[in-house]
Amino acid sequence: MLKIKSIVIKNSIFSVLQIVLSTFCYVVIYYLILHKLGKNELGIWSIITSLPIAISVFGSGVSGCVLRYIPVHVAQNDKKAFNQIIFNGFAFNIIFGGLLVILGYYFSASILSFLFNDPQIPSRYILLFRISLCTFFISFITSVLLSAIDGMQLIFVRNKIVIFCSVIFCIIAAILVYYYNLTGILIAQLIQSILLLISATVILIKIDLFDFSLMKFNQIYIKLFLTYGQGFQAISLAVLVFDPITKYFLNKYFNLSTVGIYDLVSRAVTQIRVLIVSAVQVITPFVSKSNEKCELDINEMFNKINRGASLLSFILFSILICFSMIIVGYLDKNNANQYLFILILLCISYHFNIMASTAYSILMGLGKLKNIIISHILSSIINIALFFFIGKYLIDDLVVLPIAFSIVLSSQYLIFKFKKQFNITDDVVKKSDSLVKTLSVFTIIMSSILVLLKMNTCFRIILFVFHLLVLIFLIRKNDFFAGILNKISNK
Repeated sequence: MLKIKSIVIKNSIFSVLQIVLSTFCYVVIYYLILHKLGKNELGIWSIITSLPIAISVFGSGVSGCVLRYIPVHVAQNDKKAFNQIIFNGFAFNIIFGGLLVILGYYFSASILSFLFNDPQIPSRYILLFRISLCTFFISFITSVLLSAIDGMQLIFVRNKIVIFCSVIFCIIAAILVYYYNLTGILIAQLIQSILLLISATVILIKIDLFDFSLMKFNQIYIKLFLTYGQGFQAISLAVLVFDPITKYFLNKYFNLSTVGIYDLVSRAVTQIRVLIVSAVQVITPFVSKSNEKCELDINEMFNKINRGASLLSFILFSILICFSMIIVGYLDKNNANQYLFILILLCISYHFNIMASTAYSILMGLGKLKNIIISHILSSIINIALFFFIGKYLIDDLVVLPIAFSIVLSSQYLIFKFKKQFNITDDVVKKSDSLVKTLSVFTIIMSSILVLLKMNTCFRIILFVFHLLVLIFLIRKNDFFAGILNKISNK
């Protein structure tokens, strides 16, 4: 059996905790926006912030290099290389990020006209966009520091400061939204990014290997960012296209209200995805370090982690769907069907995406990026093509069909290529796992029937309680979760 070090388990636990608390903070923010400002303002916020959030992935080239090589430098106790890769990455992102912000600032009106599909853009949209660009810049340079912390397998430390900054963001946003409306939310995000930069800097300074005197420009690392990092940049370009273009088509063929509903549901689903994927991705620096020491068993690692990811996906998505249909029953009965179909389609597609996350993380740790790049490009091309050809024929309930198809196909491609490359043999599915998955599917089907038949919300609550009780019983009987609990209790 693969021996997973306690630090990996600790990192996974704090990754889950960080996502849960961050999700709670965003639930509060969404509630405030919906009830104080309305669904249209939620759609505006979603579109305005979509491009700065998307272009932040351009930093993955440098961050990916830092995450890949910091574990190697730590294993070799190379103090000079450790400090120089951080310094050069930080400087690189300041210059590159600054250029992107300048371009975004001067072309704000044109960019927003395209995203909103409207030549007449209100001046407040431009102000909001420029605030979000400032947030992007600070987050862009902070990503290098956070990757260095991750590379040292101190992900639990990173998660602690992210939790702290998320809570501060939630408190400030809850206050400012009443005085400055949507502007207040964006100011709160800017303050959050500044706090995260300061916190990450303080953490790194306290590391024994950290030394200001060794921080010098080294063109070797610049070449590394431009060569090894070009794979990450290709991934970034594919990700960059996906979200803003999706919202562009939704606004073009439907309206801002639909964009708002999609963003609300998508945020909930992707938080579950991020929760599971973050727990999986803690293996990336572990893979780099183990591969350096020739101690890596890819087949066993893949099957063991994929089993856990699959179980968590079924459990959390079934709970999300069941619980969401209760909330929708109280807050927005008129759009219940649209919420349901968008939610189920996104949950199905992101389940496939989660199943590809282990392969993704192992390939990242090994520095083998070719199939990851192809899968991202496939996802963007399929999404754009489907929206272009069938977008105007889609009914409201199936607005995310192109998105779902693109995610499923690209994820399956990555899994297929990974298994073929490393001759992966699948483990036999255990009965205890099958019971958990069967219950999850049953609950999703029953929850959908209750919504479509417009049954009273009380029936949905009863179903939710029943699901939780049986689920708790099955989880306690499952050997995978029992093993994790034993590791935690013995630490």
